[in-house]
This record gives sequence, structure tokens and C-alpha cells, in this order.
Amino acid sequence: MGLADSAQMRVGRNLKVEASLTFATALEDVMPRFYFDIGLDIMYHDLVGYMFSDRQAAEREARKALVQIALDELAGSFSASTLTIHIRDERHDLISILSLTFARHSLASPPKASAA
Repeated sequence: MGLADSAQMRVGRNLKVEASLTFATALEDVMPRFYFDIGLDIMYHDLVGYMFSDRQAAEREARKALVQIALDELAGSFSASTLTIHIRDERHDLISILSLTFARHSLASPPKASAA
């Protein structure tokens, strides 16, 4: 392979990278970015965000995440808590809050039956 062939391959790779970056930029122009701040005792702020077609799609994803996180918490040892997801839009404005409160209530042990 000569120098010209090698340069052509580099240019080809660069064009592919440039094309994929252009495609990603086009997606960002079409799909809005939403941020999901998750709180369970402490609020964790989403600094990256996720792209969804619209607000309803972002809220559906947040509901799925809420349920999955709650299941994970309930499977382990937990105390009474409220799980909250704040959804922010591209301007970082709060557009929706989802929350789920779960608690464990221990009941007194029933009296033991006496042997007759």
C-alpha cells in the first residue's frame, strides 16, 4: 500500500467520523434533551441528560426508572423513604416531578397458642 492509498484511507475514516458527528448533531436538533434528577435521601443531579422524542416519552421512561429503582430498594434492606425523580427540559426548567413513597410496618407478633 502506497502513501496515496494510506492518505485515502485516513480521509475515508475522517469522512465517516464527520458523517456520524453530523448525524448526531442532526439528532440533537430534532430530539430534545431531558435531565432526570433522582432523589432517595440525597438528590443526584443528571448533568448529561437523555434525548427523547417528546415530554411524554421522557415521562414514560422516568416512570419505568421509578419502578425499577423502587424494586431494587425493596429487594434490599430499606427504611421508610420517598423516591423522587425531577424531570428538567433542555433549558433545565423543571417540567415534572414523579414520586413514590414506600414504608415497612412491622406488626406485633400474634400471641402464641397455649398448649392444653
